[in-house]
Amino acid sequence: MPEQLGLKDRRKLRYRRVDRYLTPLASPLRPPSSRRGVPVYSFHRPLSDYVASLAHAGLLIDALREVAPDDDKYAEREFPLFLGLRARKLA
Repeated sequence: MPEQLGLKDRRKLRYRRVDRYLTPLASPLRPPSSRRGVPVYSFHRPLSDYVASLAHAGLLIDALREVAPDDDKYAEREFPLFLGLRARKLA
């Protein structure tokens, strides 16, 4: 598995271990909805894939936001799980 969540030792530090970054992949998740037979996946791609795809379509990124969960857990605040991009058509 390329990415793993876990707790470390008595301090209960949360971590997200990443074994690969440049390889695009889909990781199955196990949320409550998966019990109903609905497969749910998390997709990863390196940033360069997004930039290249947008440039190929004639778009230019003009805004970027890294989105972290809105709670008070340090690991989740400091390591965003989502990336928001805004791209506009070049004139």
